[in-house]
Amino acid sequence: MKQWEEGMKLTKQKYYTDLGIPILPKDKYEHAVGEFGFQVTKALKVFDMYGQGEHIPGTVEVIVKLAEDLGLRLRGIDKPISLERVRKKRR
Repeated sequence: MKQWEEGMKLTKQKYYTDLGIPILPKDKYEHAVGEFGFQVTKALKVFDMYGQGEHIPGTVEVIVKLAEDLGLRLRGIDKPISLERVRKKRR
């Protein structure tokens, strides 16, 4: 499992439901996230020619995580959009 997913493991499903945020069933959610990640990977393929291809998978993971955080913020959830692995609860 990818690094950023280890902390997630889709345990967000219950959290989102508790907050009243509609969320797709697990299979559809994973498909949508995978499709988004695939498109981001295609966009970053240009960096292969500069010898930076080995960094693309990790960068895609970070972008997908940030996109999920943005989606929550756009739905009114006060969630930091951050690269930090440990997220602190806002006061």
